[in-house]
Amino acid sequence: MTSNQENLYARARQHLVAGVGAAGRFNGSLGHPVYFARGDGAYLWDVDGRRYLDLNCSHGATILGHNHASTRAAIIRALDAGVLAACETESTVALAERIGSFLPCAERVRYLPSGTEVTLVALRLARAATGRSRILRFEGHFHGMHELVHYAPREPLDASRPFALGNPATAGVPREMGDYVCIAPWNDVAAFDAVMAAYGSELAAVILEPVSYNMGCVPAERAFLEHVRLKTASNGTVLIFDEILSGFRTGVDCMQGHYGVTPDLCTLGKAIANGVPIAVLAGKQAFMDELAPTGAVAQSGTYSGHQFGVQAALATLDELQEPGFYRRQEALAAQLYGGLAALLKDHRVVGRVQGLGARFGLYFGVGSEVRNYHDASRRDVQAMHRFVRGCYARGVYFQTIGHAIGHSGFNGACTEGDITWALEQFDAVLGDMRREGVGG
Repeated sequence: MTSNQENLYARARQHLVAGVGAAGRFNGSLGHPVYFARGDGAYLWDVDGRRYLDLNCSHGATILGHNHASTRAAIIRALDAGVLAACETESTVALAERIGSFLPCAERVRYLPSGTEVTLVALRLARAATGRSRILRFEGHFHGMHELVHYAPREPLDASRPFALGNPATAGVPREMGDYVCIAPWNDVAAFDAVMAAYGSELAAVILEPVSYNMGCVPAERAFLEHVRLKTASNGTVLIFDEILSGFRTGVDCMQGHYGVTPDLCTLGKAIANGVPIAVLAGKQAFMDELAPTGAVAQSGTYSGHQFGVQAALATLDELQEPGFYRRQEALAAQLYGGLAALLKDHRVVGRVQGLGARFGLYFGVGSEVRNYHDASRRDVQAMHRFVRGCYARGVYFQTIGHAIGHSGFNGACTEGDITWALEQFDAVLGDMRREGVGG
């Protein structure tokens, strides 16, 4: 690290756990966090003035670009109104109307401060509406770090064990809470049916990422998603699409529009406000009316529907609905993913690129399609770390969290020239890796 980075890291470790305000900001590939001074457009600048093309983009939240004019104007509007927290406004209503106009399941809307909180409330709501206790989640998906859902399988999943109960994925959670959580492999109809056969009468909810970017980029197979929708509906089980990360990647109707499959409830966050904090629970009225004050499911909060997030979300949706926004994203995605795949082949480095919209997964050591967590977990972690370090040295920033699979992407300020330049840096790094015998 350079001197300002080193000095700030030393200061930070005296007061912040591991020198960071959140665990996900410690870069696992670099072995330290990077302290940034500002962002603008497609780029970040660190405290030493080095510029980086940002291919993390706030874990997917910064969809339009850093310091975007519409986001700045939205924040100023909220400031001019008096920094209203715990207040209802016309904008609060307008955003709900807007979401309901394009999101198939959104008959009613409720705002929350974060993705973790919104999935917690969605699961609580499903349990209250059904009178059941168990939930089903899929291996490799991520729905926040709370006690209702943050579990891994107790035993490895394979042909002889198509699903398992949950084992806490963090310290501090009683193991017995995992008895209420079933975990099955993604895109596996037989495993899903096995859970339904064993626990269908007890199953309150199935929660899933329609496209699991938390495994890099692993989309639902359409037939699988349609099967899950059919079976949950016939079983009286609430289907929850967690679109905190997958939302707004292919259109404003999110992945439920992309697939033509409508859940009972869905969660939104990250990209909806270009990085300004807000989360949304949207769903069918029959379920949403179970929330207080019309129903018995407790949910409220001082910062729920904070006007910074509401105003930024309205402004972001205006930009996303501009003609050509998603066509341009698709063109840049094709340039980046196709170019990177070609470079891997040219340098004889084993790897696979999978992307949808402006987010993608890069799997070193994997040469075939990634359909589930088992496939994704075969990646070469050391090759990934070497690639990220090489890109960092050349001014392209990837954020990695320990040995997690992770996901990357570009934002709406990125240009064809930026992608061309990034591919040139990838070319050089992959060449170094080939000469070092890494990833071959």
